[in-house]
Amino acid sequence: EMSRNSDRRAKYSEMLIRQTYLEMLAEMPAEKITVTELCQRADLNRGTFYLHYKDCRELLETLGAELAERQKAAIEGMYASETALQQGMAELITSLFEDDINNKILFSNDKAKCFDLILDYARETTLSSWTKRGSLSPEQAELVYTYLSGGGYSVAKAVYAGELLGGEEAYRILFEMMSRGLNSLVARLPST
Repeated sequence: EMSRNSDRRAKYSEMLIRQTYLEMLAEMPAEKITVTELCQRADLNRGTFYLHYKDCRELLETLGAELAERQKAAIEGMYASETALQQGMAELITSLFEDDINNKILFSNDKAKCFDLILDYARETTLSSWTKRGSLSPEQAELVYTYLSGGGYSVAKAVYAGELLGGEEAYRILFEMMSRGLNSLVARLPST
């Protein structure tokens, strides 16, 4: 009974840490969040935080890895469709960047690796899907994927930073560019 209570307390305190961190992330950049402030806001002592995480960076990385895992299911569903060649990358990017907290986790720190995890998984799934359909050789698929993922990420990052059009309009344009550009490119590639 005693052990079950301490397990419950530990789970509750971890949930509180995460919830408080996400609330703070909605208000400020990740690099401004300190363990001290987080613990004050959550009404927890610092020792409790350190039972769960080494620092705020590890917490951000954990949230990023979990976001990447959630995206895997979305990616798998996306590439099951016949329209994957045209829509896969645009849908992936749009689904990721529609949620502000996802954006904060993705863009808070380049070293958080969340976006890399998602792109690595999407890469494997995308290349497999494209080459199975016979449209592209593995080398061609790799080139196209690199172009689309890098360009899509850069556009999304600029939208998030407020440097480009409002989100929805930018994503509509991004989707069009990707779909048309990919169709055009595939039509011009030498057959394998």
